[in-house]
Amino acid sequence: MPAGRCDQGACTSPHSRSSPTSEESEMHGMQIIGAETSACGKQTFTAHNPVTGEPLPTCFHEATQAEIHQAALLADEAFDPFRAKAPNGIAAFLFAIADQLQELEQVLIERAHIETGLTVQRLTEEVLRAIHQARLYAQVVREGSWQMPRIDIGLPEAAPQGRPDLRTTLFPLGPVAVFGASSFPISMSVAGTDTISALAAACPVIVKAHPLHPGTSEILGTAISEAARQTAMPSGVFSLIHSTQPEVVRHLVQHPIIRAVAFTGTYQGGRALMEAASNREDPIPVFAEMGSLNPVFVLPEILQERAPKIAEGFVQSITRACGQLCTRPGIMVAFGGKGFDQLIEVVTEHALKAPSQVMLSESIFEACREGTDRIARTPGVLSLTPLTTGNPAEEPPARHRCLTNTCSLFQANAKTFLAQAHLQEDVFGPVAILIRCDTEEELLALARNLSGQLAATVFGTHSDLREFPGVVRELKKRVGRLVYNGFPTDITLGHAIHHGGPYPAAMFPHFSSIGTTAIYRFVRPLCLQDCPEEQLPQELQDSNPRGLWRIVDGSLSRQPLL
Repeated sequence: MPAGRCDQGACTSPHSRSSPTSEESEMHGMQIIGAETSACGKQTFTAHNPVTGEPLPTCFHEATQAEIHQAALLADEAFDPFRAKAPNGIAAFLFAIADQLQELEQVLIERAHIETGLTVQRLTEEVLRAIHQARLYAQVVREGSWQMPRIDIGLPEAAPQGRPDLRTTLFPLGPVAVFGASSFPISMSVAGTDTISALAAACPVIVKAHPLHPGTSEILGTAISEAARQTAMPSGVFSLIHSTQPEVVRHLVQHPIIRAVAFTGTYQGGRALMEAASNREDPIPVFAEMGSLNPVFVLPEILQERAPKIAEGFVQSITRACGQLCTRPGIMVAFGGKGFDQLIEVVTEHALKAPSQVMLSESIFEACREGTDRIARTPGVLSLTPLTTGNPAEEPPARHRCLTNTCSLFQANAKTFLAQAHLQEDVFGPVAILIRCDTEEELLALARNLSGQLAATVFGTHSDLREFPGVVRELKKRVGRLVYNGFPTDITLGHAIHHGGPYPAAMFPHFSSIGTTAIYRFVRPLCLQDCPEEQLPQELQDSNPRGLWRIVDGSLSRQPLL
């Protein structure tokens, strides 16, 4: 069910912060504007349990333009004192966020479960991931080399005109607007990588909570606010607003104080944000991750050797979380023959055994059904599984059955896929197409005609990879992450992961939305020329008081300058 209007009237709770508990009465449903709560708007909405269809207690107030303006003003006021904090101070803030999340783990899981229908196991993993990424970023900030300081020592006597002293560091952009993901209510939402990496870069953050899980968002927002209070951060360093209205999104993106936007969601949503940001007098970047097909290519020798295992893993990957993952593979490509026939047989067998699952909302379910039906109506496409929205024996009560979905598999040849542009469109759900190629030329044509992707997989033996180098060569041009002999579904947090890709998978292919390199979205280079020593930030000072790795005259060094 979609978020609905609340008929209980506007809440009149005082503007004060309280720690959330599992009791619904503790939720206030207000905006968190810096150190205060606010409920200026008269319109409210509620969340719904997607499993039962029932509206959940607590009315959440729609943010007003005045509240957005107040959050932006506070963020602007917080920017200078926040970026002036010592790295250890910002790290302490991030560690405190992690501690708050750990303390609220059970409350978060309980609320997210009833708002999203996601399993307790999945949500437990999300909480642990959110805790880990906050602590990981705290360590990155404390260590400091992420700032990549570069120094060209001044040489006034150098020919022909002398060389000035040049020192470059990374400078935070300023207040950032973050839009949480629908399918990751904890680890890519209010306290997700976008928020944590922006805070790590010393950028104040205003989060627009996703209306499918506003209660979970409130708990997360309260946790960040409490961490800010405990570590004496400026009050405008974080705000959280609620809304179901597109005009609120535009007000936030187009507010002149906002300097960047981070978004995880659909292509349509990302494009709308980009257009709003581009229509400003001073356009700002929108770091949007918008999903992709994440194709899987299976080469001949490994297909003969491991078809059953690959088939089983493929179905597990596309049905995980009911296919509501941006890394779910949407197509699998292989050569025709006995191996392909076995692949089809085993994939279909596992798909038919996969249980029906509840999708996050009615709008997501309807989009999935429309996309599935469009594939099924395409000439030359064969349905491998029944076109049904669930197994009645396994579904919730009949009046809520519309949100359950099962795995939908299709088969097509390469010519059909290449001729029908809509088959390249990502269908958010447990849907995939198996594509048969009869020649190497068709295999390469498929790879060449793919749009930008977050990830792709190549299954191949050493012999396969030597015999078909063109597949890997073409995929490298079009993906942000290339997986060998595995599936792209899981994304490991760390320093080397890249989660992004060429458009339309993401707006900027050189930035990641996951991992420690995500911080670089929210900073820009700042070069200081002939700057007095006492005016230099620590990372550029001659004495190198933090002992950072720096590039000095082209060489990596931790030594102070003589």
